[in-house]
Amino acid sequence: MRGVSTRIGVAVAAVAVAGALGAGDASAQTKVGWVGPTPPGANNQVYLTTSTINNAPLEASSRIYTGFGNSVASGYMGVQARLFKSGVLCQITDYQYNVGPANQISTNTYGNCGSGSYNSHGFVKYWTGTEYGDFLTFPTDPLNFTAPAAATARTTTGAVETGRNTRGQSFGTAETARTDDAQPDLIAAFTTDGKQGFVRKTDLVGETPSSPAAAAAHRAGHRSISVVDRDGTTVVGTFTVS
Repeated sequence: MRGVSTRIGVAVAAVAVAGALGAGDASAQTKVGWVGPTPPGANNQVYLTTSTINNAPLEASSRIYTGFGNSVASGYMGVQARLFKSGVLCQITDYQYNVGPANQISTNTYGNCGSGSYNSHGFVKYWTGTEYGDFLTFPTDPLNFTAPAAATARTTTGAVETGRNTRGQSFGTAETARTDDAQPDLIAAFTTDGKQGFVRKTDLVGETPSSPAAAAAHRAGHRSISVVDRDGTTVVGTFTVS
């Protein structure tokens, strides 16, 4: 599975290793967000989460893992990586779930939206015994990235617009939303060719599996969705969920 890891090992040690990546390259940087727990109610299981970003190449990753290194059953954990540029969604992965007993799972983005300030801020899902709860990781500190010349045209237009349009739809950044449902109706995002617009939450958020068996059978794939103006209808480009 592209961009997915379900390695068995001591998760806390992996965070320390990640912080040392790129030490031999003065231009390479890695930033790791704080480790945080999921809320109570995770089927008597303690899960921890973290996100990482590095710029050689630019890549955002998110991870969920068991707090005591024990394995959980297939489909109990899910993770989605998100890369933001100045509050605008640049890259996002489909949710990935553990397909066998595991104590962690991670996934990462590929690509960039031009030079600028980025951070990694993902989502996780965990089986509660009756349904999936979802929560966000702590964001990493910002990391500056200088894109190849071909991508430098992708720029933000300033602060992300927030408010409601004439259709009553909320629009703004999804960076601070704590769950999928808490995101605005129209989420600030870049098109594949660098324009700034909004993706509809209903298009971006996929269907949550009904059970761990359904989650374990889920296979992530690429899909394209429309990017619209803040009116919610005028299409300005496309966005790819990887």
